[in-house]
Amino acid sequence: VGAAGYLRTPPEPAPFVARLRALVDRPGDRRYTRYAQRLVALLEGSDAPLMATQVGRGGIFIATEELVDPHSAMSGEIRLPELGRALRFGGEVLYRSEMQGAQLRGLGLRFDELSRDDEAALIEYLGWIESRR
Repeated sequence: VGAAGYLRTPPEPAPFVARLRALVDRPGDRRYTRYAQRLVALLEGSDAPLMATQVGRGGIFIATEELVDPHSAMSGEIRLPELGRALRFGGEVLYRSEMQGAQLRGLGLRFDELSRDDEAALIEYLGWIESRR
């Protein structure tokens, strides 16, 4: 469901070990596949449901007109209808986009806080999306 980097073959042992050590020491730097998927998102402090238009193991993109500064903390939930549940998250706004998809504005959020159960549900959900491709 995600990639942590690329490997040239045949690998040279010393650079490979150094890169692997860096990935283990800094798991937040890993890159994950994003899937175009429309989900209901509810942000703390907002009354209206929003739409998440992309989801991945590392975070989500939420379509919203709200002006939110990068590096702001956010929390909320996204609903996973195929699993019949919602998952709660805490995260950081990485970027704000003026255009995403069909004229939608929004923000890219990286997950910082997911319970083990919610992370397992997200991985299961992403596996379900991947199986349908």
